[in-house]
Parts: sequence; C-alpha cells; structure tokens
Amino acid sequence: MGGVRGGDEAASEILEELLQPELNDLSRRAALGLHDAARQMAIGLLRGLANCRDDIPDGTVLAYAGPDVTDDLAWSCATPLPTST
Repeated sequence: MGGVRGGDEAASEILEELLQPELNDLSRRAALGLHDAARQMAIGLLRGLANCRDDIPDGTVLAYAGPDVTDDLAWSCATPLPTST
C-alpha cells in the first residue's frame, strides 16, 4: 500500500475515479463519430461540475479536494472531444 497522502490529493483522486466512467463513455461516443452525443454529454458534465463550485459543505469530498478541483475536472471533459466535425 502507498504512503500517506494529503487529504486534498486523496479527495481529488476519489473524484477523478468517480468521473472516469463518464469520461470513458464520452471518449467512446467521440471515437464512434457520435460527436453531437459526445458534446451533449460533455455539456451535462460541465454543468454538473459548475453546480458543484459554490457553497460546498465542509467535510465533503469536494471540500477536502480544494477550491479548484471542479475546474481541474472540467478540463478532463474537453479532452476526448473532437476539435472539428
């Protein structure tokens, strides 16, 4: 087992792992040429992350992950999208 990590790093990793299945599906849709579906999914993920930015209750994984975690996770939603169709 690994060493002890800071709470913010461990919390960020938990959030990344929770988001990963959605990112995998987003990548799959983009790879299949389902660009509109991939974009709509990305928009939904981005909206969800945006809704998590403010008023984060203390003691939650989001609070432990730090104030920039939703912005960092949002960048991972854009990566699988094609730049043009």
